[in-house]
Amino acid sequence: MTRFRKIALKILMPLMLLLGLSDARAVHIIGGEITWTCEGNGQYRFFLKLYRDCTENTFINPNQTLQVLNNPNLTSIPVTLQSQTDITQPGCGVACNGAQSGQVAVEEFIFASELTSLGGVPPVDGFIFVFNQCCRNTVQNLVSADNYTINYRATMYPLNGMDSAPCYDSSPQFEERPSALLCTGYTLNYNSNATDVDGDSLAYAFVAARHEQGNVPYEPGYTFETPLPGPGVNPTYQDVTLD
Repeated sequence: MTRFRKIALKILMPLMLLLGLSDARAVHIIGGEITWTCEGNGQYRFFLKLYRDCTENTFINPNQTLQVLNNPNLTSIPVTLQSQTDITQPGCGVACNGAQSGQVAVEEFIFASELTSLGGVPPVDGFIFVFNQCCRNTVQNLVSADNYTINYRATMYPLNGMDSAPCYDSSPQFEERPSALLCTGYTLNYNSNATDVDGDSLAYAFVAARHEQGNVPYEPGYTFETPLPGPGVNPTYQDVTLD
């Protein structure tokens, strides 16, 4: 049994084959994650990672905010930009600063908070940390995706009625960067290389694409459990699976 029940949300970057023409409102963020660490002084530090499609010269604000739900003591956590890195695979695509429409280039942004105290016992549904921004890119697997916000969230669940201050557990961390480009006919075995410094057990599951008010509808042939092209789209394709 783990010492602390928790979920840190990892939104894997959609494969570039799912990216279509982008709406003018889109911010070109194509993936992200929210994590936290328990520091030695009993406070938390929160991290937000965002991945940007470089084919548009989109400004990413260096000051972002995580919403905090289900916590009467804290409703938001400011995070500021720590690093900005072109993570396009060598030999695949072009450099981020020269990418044009139809090319592949991806940039990673890492934000961090100041030391933060949450206070209180998380409810059954947990403290929920949310990043929300308008708007999604147009993609093949979602209906009118550009009409919906991007919504990433991570949940800190309770353990035996223990107060969240001082902190006593960190979230899982994801050491492997997402894959942005695949060659036609190539089968990808992807491992996010999730680690947990506290030795807690980890489990994986697909979840529905979310917007601020709920779930984003999927196009025919796609569901949250089959988010990539499978036999429902083309009988020669294989479904993506979790092992």
